[in-house]
Amino acid sequence: MESPLVPTGSAAGPESTASPGRKDTLVEVVGLLGNIVGRMRTPLLLIVLLPAFPAAVLALAAANSGSPDREFGLGLAVIGMIPSAWLAVRRWQLVTALVPAATAVAQLRAAFSVVDVAGRVKDNLLQMRRQKTDLRPRQLARGLWSGIKVSAAVHSRMTNVPALAPFFPGRLRGLAYLGFACLASAAVLTVFAVALVIASFVGLS
Repeated sequence: MESPLVPTGSAAGPESTASPGRKDTLVEVVGLLGNIVGRMRTPLLLIVLLPAFPAAVLALAAANSGSPDREFGLGLAVIGMIPSAWLAVRRWQLVTALVPAATAVAQLRAAFSVVDVAGRVKDNLLQMRRQKTDLRPRQLARGLWSGIKVSAAVHSRMTNVPALAPFFPGRLRGLAYLGFACLASAAVLTVFAVALVIASFVGLS
């Protein structure tokens, strides 16, 4: 049976799921991933909340202004919070992916049929920790899966593993894009909120 994940240049064969060495490796992988999640959860939460204040100010200013500023301001406030809502969902999936740890280990054991894969992931995580790699999602996506060849079939299978899906390269890059979208949204909402507040003070709305 073909292995779902194959490290680049590896010719290792399948290993029994009962192997103690493999179990220890996967426990270490879950622990290392948990450490990364712990370091990312607060920065991601701050980015999620960043557009909330200007959106609230814009909505309040719009509610107290006349038409058409009212409809435009309220609509823009709602649209501006969409990236935050999406990122909040992705953040929750990331934070809860490894909880409980025993379930996460079991899911990873079912996903990895080659011991070298789990070992390579662990080595990548340890190297990132030693080098104090920046935990921005795009850098994490490159470092975590370095040296592991991922096919389309593997991608389909891995994204269905709850403990692993949030750490897949596409999902991590998606976090980065959503983060940028939240920053852009916060900037746009701030500009319109300030403009609408000033307009209300000078009697233009």
